[in-house]
This record gives sequence, structure tokens and C-alpha cells, in this order.
Amino acid sequence: LLHQPFGVTEASIEDVHRALKRHDCTCEQLVRAYEARIAAYDQPTRLNAIVVTNPGAISTARQLDAEALKAAGAIVLAKSNMAEWAFSPMVTISSIAGETRNPYNLAYVPAGSSGGTAAAVAASFGTAGLGTDTGNSIRGPSSHNALVGFRPTLGLLSRAGIAPLYLRNDTGGPMARSVADATRLLDAMATGPDPADPLTQYCTGHLPAKG
Repeated sequence: LLHQPFGVTEASIEDVHRALKRHDCTCEQLVRAYEARIAAYDQPTRLNAIVVTNPGAISTARQLDAEALKAAGAIVLAKSNMAEWAFSPMVTISSIAGETRNPYNLAYVPAGSSGGTAAAVAASFGTAGLGTDTGNSIRGPSSHNALVGFRPTLGLLSRAGIAPLYLRNDTGGPMARSVADATRLLDAMATGPDPADPLTQYCTGHLPAKG
């Protein structure tokens, strides 16, 4: 029987982990499959979900393959488009990648401001992604693109590096195709107090033992 390559379309985190454990694919093959989808469907269709792919993703994947860290390793594949200054609830437009469109219908918008991540995950350009939320910027794009977006309690995740809009509301969070994937990503993101964000001191004692 001919070996069928692992298909990344709508693949969950669990699907990816299972494929790696069964040697159905390597980390490098996985990254190349996602990069091929981005090349085939992002700019050619004017979806404009991705700003730039990570030039170090392949080397990171090879390192993970060599070190057998497949179960726990994560690769930053690309930077997604976002609204300028993270300040647009309905559309995602930037001077770099232009206007992001909805992969389910290119005539529609993906909402904002994390619309690039939402469109990219919905189009299977990656397994899951990260967004930021001050008013509705994780939840809105997720609902527009049939994803699960979760806005965590303030203090659970560090806000260091997030575009500052309103300190009392700014936070990051996971965007994924399922509750299970969003939960796994949130667990990986919640690493405890961060000196760069004093509010994270309040998460002490409220994280699972593994988090």
C-alpha cells in the first residue's frame, strides 16, 4: 500500500501529535505542509491572513525531530495579519498585508482585530493561533470564522509584548478549531507570574500543577 501523507486540513492538535507519534509525518514535513497551504491559498486568493512566515520554522522543526520533542514542542510558523494598532472590531486591515478576508467567503470580513489569526486557522494555515483581546478581538474573529476563541481572566497570562490599548482590558488568548485545542494552548500559555506584567502575581495558586 502506498503511504498517504498526513493531511493538515482541519487537523487538530491531537491529530498532529498522533501523526508524529505514529511516524506518519515528521515536524519538518508538517511545517512544509502548512507552508505549502499558505503559498497556495493566502496571497493567490487574496485572503491576506499571513504577514510573513517564520524563516526559522524549518530549522526548528528539524531540531524537534532530532531531539524527539514532538509531544511537547511547538513551532511559531508565521505572523498573522492584524488591524493597525489592534484597533478595529469589524475588519482586519494593515499597511503590510492589506485587508484580510474570510476564508469561508472572500466577500466577507473576518472581524478584528485578530482577524488574521482567525482566517489563518480557519484556512488550515496552522493548527492553532494566538490573538489579543481588549474589547472583542479574540471572540469576534473566532465567531466569524467558526473557531473557539477564549478571553482569559486578567492576570492569568502575561501581557508583555501585547499592543497596549487599555491596561484594564488588554489580554492575550488562544484561537483554535475546538475547545480541546484551545484548552491545550491555554495550558501552554499559562506559565505563572511574569515580572514584566505585575498583574500575573494574582495567578499564583490558581494554576493546575502542570501549568
